[in-house]
This record gives sequence, C-alpha cells and structure tokens, in this order.
Amino acid sequence: MIADPADTVSQLEKFTGANGIDSAVFNRRVNDLGNSHWVPPAELSEEETAAINLYLSAA
Repeated sequence: MIADPADTVSQLEKFTGANGIDSAVFNRRVNDLGNSHWVPPAELSEEETAAINLYLSAA
C-alpha cells in the first residue's frame, strides 16, 4: 500500500468491484488507541478461535 498506493487501489477495485476508491481514505486512522473514542476490540468467538486454530494446525 505504501510503496504503490495507486496499484493497490486498482487491485482492490478489481477484486471488490468498488470503483472510484479515493486513496486518501487510507491516510485516516480508524479506532486509533490515542483517539478519545477508542473502542477496545471484542473477544473472539469460539467459532473464530476454532477457525484460527484449525488454520494454524494445518500450516
């Protein structure tokens, strides 16, 4: 993304079908720890944890 934002946006548009993505949005930090509106991440569900463990065991 940093090395070639235009190419990354182009690939993202092709993959998602979303056209006209403004690469400037990637300069925004979302849910930044220093933000006064920061929300801690939710705990993973049992299903999510199982999926990760399955992936890790297959690697």
